[in-house]
Amino acid sequence: MDNQPSQTEQIAAYLDGTLSPEDHAAFEARIQQDTALAQEVALHREVHETLSDTVEPQLEAQLQAIGDEYAAPAAPVTTAPSQKFPRWIWAAAAAVALIAAFFIFSPGGSPSGNDSEAVFAEVFQPYPALQTVRAEDDSGRVVSSIETAMRTYEAADYATAISQLQQITEEDPAYTRAQFYLGNSYLVLEKNDEALAAFDAVLNQSSNVFHEQAAWYKALTYWQDGSTRRCKGVLKDIQAGGGSYAQAAGSLLEKL
Repeated sequence: MDNQPSQTEQIAAYLDGTLSPEDHAAFEARIQQDTALAQEVALHREVHETLSDTVEPQLEAQLQAIGDEYAAPAAPVTTAPSQKFPRWIWAAAAAVALIAAFFIFSPGGSPSGNDSEAVFAEVFQPYPALQTVRAEDDSGRVVSSIETAMRTYEAADYATAISQLQQITEEDPAYTRAQFYLGNSYLVLEKNDEALAAFDAVLNQSSNVFHEQAAWYKALTYWQDGSTRRCKGVLKDIQAGGGSYAQAAGSLLEKL
């Protein structure tokens, strides 16, 4: 059996500072020689820094607020001491924990009608904008327009963001960052068919930092569209994958 860590795991360990001095030096040498790896490391660092700055400081207070709202007894949260993850992965999971917490503290039963819409409104939040962007795409072309699009997205001007992101994806359909935020923008505006197409463009590329997030938002798109069976199918895949959205997917499955 091959026990070698994946490239994603190596990047996480590099960013978290858990590599040995020898492995750290070797990995930095690879980054210097491999432009694609350097770009992937930069993107992972961006996710790390953005979520650490914006999500982690708010998590404890938000969980407490959810608990106070529903006034439901909850068992103490325990963490297995042997299970250690890089800090940036915990930061990314923090946003998902808020989703899972909603289901933990909310009353049981399947939502229907207006209740379903209320639950969707509680669960769905557009994915946070990542402001620092790579200077060039894989072809070496400058992609200055993505920074403008991300500022527009962060300002919640989703119609304009769609126009800006579309221009980018027309030039580079494989640009997963643009496709992912394009899907989020469409989802906010309830343009579900277009959102699904954008999320599929991300999911069709097996190795990218937005893959699991795109699957989650694809499930939410099906839910908003009233396609409960398809929503459940995507959620089951997420749950089976055991990633950071697995718990939230399982909790939502119990509600549908």
